[in-house]
Amino acid sequence: MNVSAAPAVAFGCAFFACAVLAWLARPLGWLDEPGGANAERKLARAPVALVGGLAIGLGVLAAYLWDARVGGAAMPRFAAWIAGPQLGWIAMPSVDWRLAALGLAFLVGWIDDARRDGLHALPKLLLQSLPAAAVGLPLVLDGHALAGAAWFSAALWAMNAFNTYDNSDGAAGCLALVAFALPLPALAAACAGFLPWNLLPAGRATRGRQVYLGDAGSHMLGLALLFNPLAAPALLVPSLDLVRVAIVRMREGQRPWVGDLRHLAHLLRARGLPVAPTAALLAVIALPALAGAHQSRLHHDPQWLLAGAVATAFLFLLATGSVRRTPSP
Repeated sequence: MNVSAAPAVAFGCAFFACAVLAWLARPLGWLDEPGGANAERKLARAPVALVGGLAIGLGVLAAYLWDARVGGAAMPRFAAWIAGPQLGWIAMPSVDWRLAALGLAFLVGWIDDARRDGLHALPKLLLQSLPAAAVGLPLVLDGHALAGAAWFSAALWAMNAFNTYDNSDGAAGCLALVAFALPLPALAAACAGFLPWNLLPAGRATRGRQVYLGDAGSHMLGLALLFNPLAAPALLVPSLDLVRVAIVRMREGQRPWVGDLRHLAHLLRARGLPVAPTAALLAVIALPALAGAHQSRLHHDPQWLLAGAVATAFLFLLATGSVRRTPSP
């Protein structure tokens, strides 16, 4: 395989796909419109194209079609790559089922994106059960009931945690870029090709060229993170953020699944931190957990993974506490 070419192809294809798809989004209605039932928590004041996930997917596909042309890689190898490696310590569904789950996750997110105010919580959860079942049910039918239940639950959690983490421009894309940089560089490069369009401010000056990841992209990337053991620790940051805001909402007598502007990214931006530094800071918080996973694999010692996770949790709590103690300007 040409190590340098595939990421370059992924970046270029994702970057230009964002440009083309953003142009097509308006006539096709692939837009996140301001206003509606969720107007109070929408930061953009102009329509934004919901095509980032599609652009990233096209970038990855282009990279491995290129790899097949110059290095002889076949589609089964592409499927095994994008669906993640087999793990030795827990039963896993086949590569085909994991690839099917990624496709179903994208489709569920696309259906949610197609509705102006998104799906309600229960219908969305029921649809999310389809990709989760694609990884859990085959194991149950194969006699691994406990592993199947674990993968079903983990898939639901990963999709929801990463989806809710996509609440500020660049946050989800930066985290995915950092998480996949070493294990899946072409996917990281595709995320890098999407980020300039995501960080572009929406409004008349940019003529509607900003692009959101969309639920299609966040659902797909959430599962892709889960399936790769070296990238999965990045889900710790979205998980901590989701648990924290759920606790805050329940303490105030609110439903934990109703969105608001109390995620860590929102708090950082409310204190005056610009969009790009906010996304970068959140990605930095995940670095110890990711480094711990790599060291754990290198030294065959799970203590590295535990130490990295503890360090990331500490940085998250430190950032949250600092924001809460800082007076508003």
